[in-house]
Amino acid sequence: MTPMISQSAFPPAPANASTCPKCNAALVPSPHKQTCACGLELVFRHGALSDGSVRVSPQPGAKELKLRAPGLVVVSQAVLRHDAIGYGALDPVIGRFPIDEKGVRFEHLYTVAVWRQLNIASLVTFILISVPLGLGSLLGMVFSKGEPASFICGLPFLLLAAFHGYRVLGARATRMRVIGFKDRTLNIEFTGSLGKRREFVGEFFSRSGLGSVELP
Repeated sequence: MTPMISQSAFPPAPANASTCPKCNAALVPSPHKQTCACGLELVFRHGALSDGSVRVSPQPGAKELKLRAPGLVVVSQAVLRHDAIGYGALDPVIGRFPIDEKGVRFEHLYTVAVWRQLNIASLVTFILISVPLGLGSLLGMVFSKGEPASFICGLPFLLLAAFHGYRVLGARATRMRVIGFKDRTLNIEFTGSLGKRREFVGEFFSRSGLGSVELP
């Protein structure tokens, strides 16, 4: 059995632990999505150090999950292990090796907030590459006077640009603010398919003893 954590052995949560990540307004934990007065839709929960009813059970056989997000300079990576969540930047050369990862153990968690917002690097890539590519393909098909070759060549690029636009503007990136012991705050961001993101966040909540969650 997992030993019970004495909350009195840890300092109280930092002042920003129960506030909105966007506007710093006070938040009340809930398993359901809520909308802050600033308009941010998010899920906000208390962890084991803020809620004595939360029980973290070890899952040594749980698989490790990884998700990444492009940055303007380097790629960041979130890692979910059986006992902790980690986050940091990958090396700028090949983007495979972590260079500054830090983490929070599940039993040392004060609060977690989850929401979605635009990823700046993905937005810049979409504007500079996908938009011109899609417009060029569309104009080529319009002015081709019905030439089949123009449609055959241009349609895939137009669809690719539209799909990229959906990923960037519609699905957006998933953001997590994880606040743990010793004022350790992880401002996590990751992209990828919504299915993989839901699996990552769902597993994080399960391993943290928070049960199921309604994702924003």
